[in-house]
Amino acid sequence: MPIDMSPDMTLEVLSLAASLVSVIVGLIAIWLSVRFYIQGNRSNTAASQTLAKVETLVNNIQQHAFGIVDQLITRITSAASPTTAEVLLDNADKPSATKGDGGDGKQKGALDAEYDALNKLYAADMQLSNPMYGALFGLMGGAPMVESERQRIRALIAIKRAKLEKEYGVKFDSQPQPQPKISTDSQK
Repeated sequence: MPIDMSPDMTLEVLSLAASLVSVIVGLIAIWLSVRFYIQGNRSNTAASQTLAKVETLVNNIQQHAFGIVDQLITRITSAASPTTAEVLLDNADKPSATKGDGGDGKQKGALDAEYDALNKLYAADMQLSNPMYGALFGLMGGAPMVESERQRIRALIAIKRAKLEKEYGVKFDSQPQPQPKISTDSQK
């Protein structure tokens, strides 16, 4: 049986072949879109998990760094060095203690304790005013915490000075001066 290959028949075969190819290409496109959607969701999930891990790591680093700052401040305020103790008193005149009754000795001991506490606060303020700390904590985002701690220490210094002036009659030669900020080229 011979096959009739008239032009109408050839167009029908070509049309049928084109439709089959079109259906196959459509199915491949649907399969690719589903595959890309699934891969996108997997990537999004992996990115979210990685972001959560990075946030946890950053929080841990920040807490550790602030813990170090807290320990540093505690260490500085608990033990002032003798060289800074002499410099930090702002040339305040210490009243001399007389060897009279025991009350004067107690007052001198209390006055010395107040001076030591004031020296420790001055040492802590000097450490927090160090430009190295400002740069380090500025990079970590901790500059506001350092600034608030510096303000808290300066307020404690003012309270301690007022207490020494009121209770012991100590006169300071100068008012506490704020530490000058060192400008860098990037701030100009």
